[in-house]
Amino acid sequence: MQLNPPKIMIVCSEVNDNLKSQLVGDGWVVNWVYDAETAIAKLRRERFDLAVLMSTGKKMDEMETFFNLKDIQKTLPVIAVRRARDTKGSLEGETSVPPNSGLRSVQGLEGLLSLLSNGDLHRRAGPD
Repeated sequence: MQLNPPKIMIVCSEVNDNLKSQLVGDGWVVNWVYDAETAIAKLRRERFDLAVLMSTGKKMDEMETFFNLKDIQKTLPVIAVRRARDTKGSLEGETSVPPNSGLRSVQGLEGLLSLLSNGDLHRRAGPD
């Protein structure tokens, strides 16, 4: 049995080379998509271990994107990231965060991904 590296899909309109490099260095297979529609199409074709929503584009907000992704892959962990300058937003506030999910700042995401990189996702076994 061969260990498969964990796959992460980042949904963000701008590539962050530092984050991408850190994730690749930590052993993640990184798929960067620029909007929610592309993320949904990609998830229909591939399985991911984690999705991170940073900016989802103009056609679909974070909540709608979250629920569409969960409809396709029910067990997919999804992390929504807010920018530090955001004081109000579609995922801001207790009532608008989806059940069994969390809202992170960019700094909080870095710490969370470090924990995940050293956890069960690396030990996930798959077909040869």
